[in-house]
Amino acid sequence: MLMALVRGRRDSWRRMVFTLLVLFMCGLGSHAAFAQTAICSTASTSTVAISMPASITVPRDKVPGSVLTTWATSPQTTSYFGCVTSGTASAGMVFQPVSLTKSGITVVEPHGVTVTVWNTNVSGVGIAIAVSSYSAGCGGWQPWQDLALANVSGWTGTLCNKAGSWATGGQVEMALVATGTVVAGTTTGGQILRGTGATNVNGAITFAKLPSGAAAQNSFSLSATNVVVAGCTTADVTLDLGSYQQSTFKSIGPATNTAKNFTIAVNACPAGLTKIQYQFNSINAVLDPTNGVLALSSTSTATGIGLQLKDGSGNPLQYNTTQYTLSAYNTTTGGSYTIPLTAAYYQTAATVTPGSVNTVLTFTLIYQ
Repeated sequence: MLMALVRGRRDSWRRMVFTLLVLFMCGLGSHAAFAQTAICSTASTSTVAISMPASITVPRDKVPGSVLTTWATSPQTTSYFGCVTSGTASAGMVFQPVSLTKSGITVVEPHGVTVTVWNTNVSGVGIAIAVSSYSAGCGGWQPWQDLALANVSGWTGTLCNKAGSWATGGQVEMALVATGTVVAGTTTGGQILRGTGATNVNGAITFAKLPSGAAAQNSFSLSATNVVVAGCTTADVTLDLGSYQQSTFKSIGPATNTAKNFTIAVNACPAGLTKIQYQFNSINAVLDPTNGVLALSSTSTATGIGLQLKDGSGNPLQYNTTQYTLSAYNTTTGGSYTIPLTAAYYQTAATVTPGSVNTVLTFTLIYQ
């Protein structure tokens, strides 16, 4: 009986040791399966210059959100940083704006991505910026993104996973955009954003280092642009229609033999505009929109009469909404032009009473 009991205890001990050994080995296997590391580094950093136009001419009335320049890009560089990854760790290049504020406007860049427009130092002029990461270990160039996305711990870019040693790089594109009423000035050149390598290990983001241990960041810098605001010059026009006997006005409609031709001068128009348009805006009421008849100013003492204006082809002017095109404008040379018009008295009631006749009209130029 005693020997049997001892053997039983030995068998039980052996089973216990075997069970513990299996659990211990499983624990080691589980730990190895989830091991991951990643690091990005570079021997030196650089400043990447992006050339913007030296000068642009902008129509004064450019609609906010209009792109003012072609899209300028940095070189397609595929090896700013070297990365080493293992396990499920990811790496890539990321970007961040430097001292920029958002304008509140967005535009669509050439690849179809909606991007933020940032303010420049020139009032009414902003800059739109998109970025793209390159990862040699993950299929090459990654989709373009809005610089303001800030999807990697406050930076913008794409981190991807493929174990091994591989290079990562990136590209930047940008364009000047109207954000409001454009004011002449020169955009400040210099650093506008920065880029670095980044890694993600179990949710912990780290950034590339130099051999010294300092942060490794490439600087993206743009050249200055002189912004010229385009516009023609005009002068006030005063027209004296003359005095007429009351007997001249016989019935409702245009008064016979009262028409006078005159012109509006549009001078010193710059070259480079797409087109110039103009519009007539009434200060007084429009009595007859079809026939282009304006009411008299409150300072007038005559009654039963208005003023009719026609264009150079004899068509009554349309006020407040219609935009006429300055067809003679030459986009290559610019220049000075005249707009021919005709003014005449127009009887608006069966009876006309004598007195003074005055009316006012404003003339607005619209540039594109």
